[in-house]
Amino acid sequence: MRILLVDDEVGFVEALAERLLLRGFRPVVALDATQALRTLEAESFDAMVLDLRLPDANGAEVLRHARRHCPAMSVHVLTGHGTDLDRELCLGLGAVSFINKPIGVEKLALLLRGEEEAV
Repeated sequence: MRILLVDDEVGFVEALAERLLLRGFRPVVALDATQALRTLEAESFDAMVLDLRLPDANGAEVLRHARRHCPAMSVHVLTGHGTDLDRELCLGLGAVSFINKPIGVEKLALLLRGEEEAV
């Protein structure tokens, strides 16, 4: 399963990619919205794990683009700064889940595989 991980926290996203790789996923990392949008245009993914606070745009803009151009891809918002309004916006835009950091890798893997629903 190909996963696009979008987060500007380099250490976090690289560690997450490594842990997901060990669980059979094929992660690709984007460190900002521009890189994420370019990657989405060039490649296809089964799912995306998306942070809301990116240095060059709000993650909701990436989510809007993803829903228009990659409708079959599931999007999971994973943020450390999300509010109830952010949750409502992202779920309204079509995110499958809205998760506050931290989350265990096993739980995230289950969510990505569609074997568990976010609480």
